[in-house]
Amino acid sequence: MSRKNKKENGFVLITSIIFLIAITIAVVYAVKNATVREHSAGNNRARTQAFEMAQLAMLRAQAQLTEEVIFPASGCDKGLCNSSTADSTLLDNNTWSAGTATCEINNTSCNVLLGANKVKTMSISGVAAQPRWAIRDLVNNVDGDCTFYEVWGKGTGAEANSSVLLHSIVKACES
Repeated sequence: MSRKNKKENGFVLITSIIFLIAITIAVVYAVKNATVREHSAGNNRARTQAFEMAQLAMLRAQAQLTEEVIFPASGCDKGLCNSSTADSTLLDNNTWSAGTATCEINNTSCNVLLGANKVKTMSISGVAAQPRWAIRDLVNNVDGDCTFYEVWGKGTGAEANSSVLLHSIVKACES
């Protein structure tokens, strides 16, 4: 028979509990860290998708500049903006959500190539809103047979809160 020391009673139990607590803390931390990384990756994917949609909208707007474009006398209409009033209009977030100041790439009334008399539209699935574009006439910036335009494109990712607004200056020349 072996004799047990009274001081050793319960030592294994206490050691096991401390070991289980340490493992539980490590697992909880690992799960929390993985969840944060997954959320971050999802946000990055939505932002990348929004950026690609904004680029698509800008390309669609630049296609309009392959022909003569008639701008409205004031304000913005069907994605075409007068030089004097466009700044405040294009920087207003409400302009890009609805209305006729900007043009969605699936809108048949503003995606018309006049020379070809064709409507060039497309519809993108998997996004919260269709990409939109706008062109601002910079009438004071003329270089010979070339005219400068501001081209704007807004894209939205799979979630409505992931959006990108791109802006560039385009030099269009008669050939």
